[in-house]
Amino acid sequence: MTKHLKALSELDDWISAHKDHFLKPNLILLFGEMGAGKTTLVSHIVGSLGGEKGQVSSPTFSLHHLYKTPKLDVDHMDLYRLESEEDLHSSGFFDVVSSHQNLIFIEWASRIERNFFLQLNRPVYSIEIKKGTSLEEREIDFHRLGEHL
Repeated sequence: MTKHLKALSELDDWISAHKDHFLKPNLILLFGEMGAGKTTLVSHIVGSLGGEKGQVSSPTFSLHHLYKTPKLDVDHMDLYRLESEEDLHSSGFFDVVSSHQNLIFIEWASRIERNFFLQLNRPVYSIEIKKGTSLEEREIDFHRLGEHL
């Protein structure tokens, strides 16, 4: 399902419309070019769960951040700087994705073979964010991996 957002102010309404997916320990893969708004999306979702939006930052250098919220803990991973499988092991990636307790977001998930995610015994969703013609305009495509919602 693709949604056109004309302004950042519409993001919280989009999150509200999909809240059922963010209230469960789902795995959500995030795709989009640099600056498309992947971390901003995670920030707004953490806020919708009762966490502090301001605590969310890109985990580009650490690969992993954990955010505690009153409703559900959120793991936020960024694979942009991934150089080897050793980086995955040292970051705790495999432990995080095998856990079924937290909501998990993975930025730059295209750095891992799609089949890896399809073989997991859990719901996996994909969100692709594309920049629009204006500074705040975005297209958001959200679907379950392997099918469209």
